[in-house]
Amino acid sequence: MLSSLKMMWVFVGLLFLVPQFSTAQWSADPTVNLSIADGSAIQVLPLCVPTSDGGCYVGWFDLPETGEYYRVFIQRLSPSGEELLPHNGVLVSDHPSKTYLYDWEMIVDREDNAVLVFCDTREGDFRPFIYKIDSGGNLLWGPDGIALANNDKVFWGFPSLTEAANGDIVVVWPEGEVDTAIMMQRLSPDGDLLLGDGALQIGGQSAKNAYTPKVIPSDEDNVIVVWSPDYNYSAKRRITAQKFDPAGIPLWADQVDVMDRDAMVLGTFHSLLPDGEGGGFLAWTKTEDLKFTCQVQHLTSQGIELFPHNGLNAFPESDYQQIYPTLNHDPATGEIWLFSRSQNGSASACGLKGQKLTSEGIHLWGLAGREFLPVDDTLKFAPRSLLVPGSGAMVFQVTGYSQPVDEDILIGALVNDEGDFVWPEDFVVMSSILSDKSDLRVIMGSDGMGKTFWSDRRNGAGDIYGQNINLDGTLGGSPSTVFDLPTSSQVAMSVYPNPSNPGMTIRFDMGVSQAVSLNIYSVDGRLVRTLVDEVRSDGRHEEYWDGRGTDGLEVSAGVYFSRLEIGDFAETKHVALIK
Repeated sequence: MLSSLKMMWVFVGLLFLVPQFSTAQWSADPTVNLSIADGSAIQVLPLCVPTSDGGCYVGWFDLPETGEYYRVFIQRLSPSGEELLPHNGVLVSDHPSKTYLYDWEMIVDREDNAVLVFCDTREGDFRPFIYKIDSGGNLLWGPDGIALANNDKVFWGFPSLTEAANGDIVVVWPEGEVDTAIMMQRLSPDGDLLLGDGALQIGGQSAKNAYTPKVIPSDEDNVIVVWSPDYNYSAKRRITAQKFDPAGIPLWADQVDVMDRDAMVLGTFHSLLPDGEGGGFLAWTKTEDLKFTCQVQHLTSQGIELFPHNGLNAFPESDYQQIYPTLNHDPATGEIWLFSRSQNGSASACGLKGQKLTSEGIHLWGLAGREFLPVDDTLKFAPRSLLVPGSGAMVFQVTGYSQPVDEDILIGALVNDEGDFVWPEDFVVMSSILSDKSDLRVIMGSDGMGKTFWSDRRNGAGDIYGQNINLDGTLGGSPSTVFDLPTSSQVAMSVYPNPSNPGMTIRFDMGVSQAVSLNIYSVDGRLVRTLVDEVRSDGRHEEYWDGRGTDGLEVSAGVYFSRLEIGDFAETKHVALIK
């Protein structure tokens, strides 16, 4: 067994190896992560879409150090995280814009081109423009993209787009200030405007602020569009849906009022996913008597609601409010996976819950759902999730403290069909640098690897970082397609909760009686605390670390190493304290 001094130099040696890993590939070290954009000023609001080879596109907004408005950039990554375009990406647009705060959207078409839409003020008013970029960073629809409409009106943000079955790109957006309409444009693969220079109004009415449109492909070459008919502070923020043919003609006899009582929570929007059969799944946060609930609906291609009108409550017996649902659909089973933030009435305490529903709306994880992170005083942002066909779902959470400074980390977990954690440590720390993290985006690659991207202020104003996670819970390297849990004769170590405040439990199982050493080290290799140094019997053991060093004093927040040695077996895990 290694002495503490020898162990210190082992860790120091490991740390010196870290710089040898290229920043141009996925990192196995949660203190490093992959730097996508680290310009001199601010990079924010990343988007990501997977490509057919297991790689992806990443787009973001960039504010030059001397600039007055944000520019748009794009990068393409290989499956291993190598940058295929110049570092800090290729400039898509440097036209003037009011702000980056209006959301934007990006998809990948069947030719593996990135198609993205955003609004800027190059023509005075706030108007939407669309670009198509190939794998070499070439702007296929010209250096200025394509204006989606030529109307003498004020445009607002939040455009949405999709690719129809025939390869056309369909875009929807809200237009106007007082009487806001929902507009639609359709483009051929060559960029021809198929609904005229002025686009086509498909929704909206007098004195109503129609907003938050989303579009998904339906059967044949049709699309389904969902929006809020009136998104005002004092209005009942409700949800309407309609199906349109390629000419923009409504196909359902009447719009479907998916929610026509109560209201969406102000500042939240609905999620929309295709069901693979011409219909779609919706999820949103509803408020009723100051109670927030997550509602789900399944619309068929005929516009029929398969769940109760006004939505099915995903957590009808939750003790807490539920907000920010993230939705996934398994086409093989028809089941729906949903994760959301739990919170108390003042949102001063937050947690993470999940639910799985059958295609008929049966709650498979009970009417209260499954709790994955307890409701406590750590701030938890809107979760993100990914379906892992045949294995369950990955869920990701930015969590930390906002006072006195933002100290967030990124964690991820894999849960199975029963709602149980798959990885021994439950949650894996994917980014352990304590910093302000925002705008988390996640995608599942065709290679079976989960990929995450976010805006991070670890170096100041804001950069774009990425981190992968493999099916076995490891970071970096090649994706793993098989994960086997340890047998009873093997050693298995897990740490929970991780991250934690103020302490954590370290669990390990042993097949035979052996000498055990369990130590906590700092990232610079210093021994912080010895928890076990003796012979232990076979079976399960748990040791609690209270976040204190050998001197009995609390250690500072940050990342540490938990090192377990049993006979010839040795395993090290990153653990994080947040305070």
